Amino acid sequence: MQIDLHLLDRKYESLRVRNPKEERRLVAALAEYGEVSPVVVVESPESAGRYIVIDGHKRIRAAERVRHDVVEAVVWDHSEVDALVIMHQLQRPRERSMLEDAYLVRVLHEGHGLSLADIARRFGRAKSWVSRRLGLVNELPEWLQESVRKGELQCHAALRYFLPLARTNRDDAESLAMNIAGLGLSTRQIADLYTAWMEGSDQARELVVRQPQTALRVREAARESQSCDDSNAGLLLQDIEKLASISQRARRLLDRALLEGIERPIGKHIAIAWQRAQAVAARLGARIEKEVVRDDRPRDEENDTEAAQAAARDPQDCKNSECLAHEGEGDHRGQHR
Repeated sequence: MQIDLHLLDRKYESLRVRNPKEERRLVAALAEYGEVSPVVVVESPESAGRYIVIDGHKRIRAAERVRHDVVEAVVWDHSEVDALVIMHQLQRPRERSMLEDAYLVRVLHEGHGLSLADIARRFGRAKSWVSRRLGLVNELPEWLQESVRKGELQCHAALRYFLPLARTNRDDAESLAMNIAGLGLSTRQIADLYTAWMEGSDQARELVVRQPQTALRVREAARESQSCDDSNAGLLLQDIEKLASISQRARRLLDRALLEGIERPIGKHIAIAWQRAQAVAARLGARIEKEVVRDDRPRDEENDTEAAQAAARDPQDCKNSECLAHEGEGDHRGQHR
């Protein structure tokens, strides 16, 4: 059936995140081919003749953009709660973000009074899954949620990068979100900005926040410069920087895994793998500290140290043959190094 737009109650519109690119394509398709699929509604229990939209908010916004007065609709004979749950079950997981799940959980819990156990039963999930979703939406700053809802920031980027950044420095996170709005940055570029902020000096962080596009160009130029150096030392530098990036990513994944819950078997394997990684990193770090960091010290300081060590071993100062024997052993080890 066809329903006038002014008869639609769109109170659940904020449950879904906007995607400006998809909406522009939908507007173009609607203008050229007309409506392809109907929206899903239920009758309003409070206002006779009005309908509550369960699914199809993008299509309604597209209809408004092309100045349509009505939309095709399917009326479900369900309560609001049942309709929302059924629609959630019909959608494929990849069609929803974790934040959209969280919005729905909050509406069912706070808006309709369902217990967490009841929501878990209806979704076929564990109660801990419901609790984590509710905790996520309550923890996320409202300004960040608004950026996601408007489509200015992808949900994945908001949760993986902006949320930990906001925990560290709320003002910088909010300013950065404002300055990248409308730039259409990819998740990879936002990850680049996050890494640059986390690893950078105060000056570098200010560049990231105030001039994000410039900061991205600087990082790209640095990567190109490093890729030109294919010597063993250059490759070592790249590997160590990758280790730093992987460590940052592992920390973020740990945050997300703890949010979702880590099962005991996989937790045991994680602990073993971490111990192995620590041992390898410790050996690598010891050699770098001894043979690279030492060489990077000012030459005057190094010469002074070597002179002091040489004086301590000077055979002229030795009082017996044991001292000379130690000196010979030191020279012998040096030849084999």
